[in-house]
Amino acid sequence: MQKNDIINLTISGYSSEGFGVARHEGQVVFVRNAIDGEEIAAKILKVNKNAAFAVTDSVTAPSPERVTPDCPHYPKCGGCGLRHISYAEQLRFKAQRVTQTLERIGGVAAEVEIVPSPQINGYRNKAMFEVRSGAIGFFRSGSHDVIAVGQCRLQSDTANRVLEIASEYIQKHADCPIRNIFVRTDENRAQIAVITYKRDRHTAEALTQKITEAVPGVEFSIFFGSQDGRNNVPLSAPLKHLSGLRELPVELCGFRYNTAPKAFFQVNKAQTEQMLQYITQTVSALPEYGRILDLYCGCGAITLPLSRLAESVTGAEIVPEAIAVAKQAAADAGVSNAEFLCADAGEAAEQLAVAERFDVVVTDPPRKGLLPEATAAIIKLAPKRIVYVSCDPAALARDVRLFAEAGYEFVSARAFDMFPGTVHVETVALLSLTGKTGISE
Repeated sequence: MQKNDIINLTISGYSSEGFGVARHEGQVVFVRNAIDGEEIAAKILKVNKNAAFAVTDSVTAPSPERVTPDCPHYPKCGGCGLRHISYAEQLRFKAQRVTQTLERIGGVAAEVEIVPSPQINGYRNKAMFEVRSGAIGFFRSGSHDVIAVGQCRLQSDTANRVLEIASEYIQKHADCPIRNIFVRTDENRAQIAVITYKRDRHTAEALTQKITEAVPGVEFSIFFGSQDGRNNVPLSAPLKHLSGLRELPVELCGFRYNTAPKAFFQVNKAQTEQMLQYITQTVSALPEYGRILDLYCGCGAITLPLSRLAESVTGAEIVPEAIAVAKQAAADAGVSNAEFLCADAGEAAEQLAVAERFDVVVTDPPRKGLLPEATAAIIKLAPKRIVYVSCDPAALARDVRLFAEAGYEFVSARAFDMFPGTVHVETVALLSLTGKTGISE
């Protein structure tokens, strides 16, 4: 095979990125925009020593699960990866991905069920729009080129209206210094942070004034920050409140969270409620759950529902803004058995291990999973159960294996489709301390 060759393939499965997988002359070929079971003609994009990468050129025998993408920006925009696949097949792929990854990397056998999302479009309550060279939208898949997007099928109506107005403004101002526009929405409220390359408060105020005037009936929370091009984390910039609400109130499982732009909050609210109900049901079915530690607790979205069950709950999170939200939510709800620590998860667990005992540790780390020091600290705490919430099956499976080596047995897992249309999937796994080290091969 060489670049630009057109070859005939039969797709026999999916990669973790949602690409179709096929074999040609003994070599694995990963094919974008292909579906399990299809016969296709594929155009070779790159050939490596161990694998080739291709894109579907034409479909000879289409799968019954193939659908016409409902977004004109797909597949150029990197925000989605599965819009050519029926929702039922997306769910099958994701459940299979978690099951196979746990077996291949984690060394455990589990037939994982997946919970569908209540919404498959318009479910996101957060967007980070990229602005480059007069275009606003999202990065092209695999690059930092911005694809101009008029509307995003995943975003709320309010976020799409903000996108439309911002696009008009940016096109009229060729020298516009805007780098990113962050939007978080909930019902009739919206939080916006305008990030510029240089400190240009005037531009931020001019744009957000147009937005607030053009979107009636929405209560806004407006922020501004600046960030140079060397840092690719827009919200790491200090943010200044310009107008409107200082926090965006979000209701979740009976608690009210006054969120700040930098505070992590799950993007799919309806599905998050289903996942939180599952976590509380899982914990309530355990023999002991009096004392619970929630590492990477964010705004306390898991911690506070668990406070209804436990004797005491402790949440740890390194982001000060998130801890402030969690403490206020607990106070507003009259929760007296919850404590929140602003600290790195590993450091918090290490400090608590000196004098504290926990029946259950809940951990919801970033996509890369637990850092080695956090894993070691949890093992030192020796909780009877670990509830591990993960947005990356490979990181989860790796950590399941590490905990198995320390005497934790994999009990169960359930997947939640938190991100329809994309390859991402959320998983909740339960581990139990048995004292028997190692895994079954």
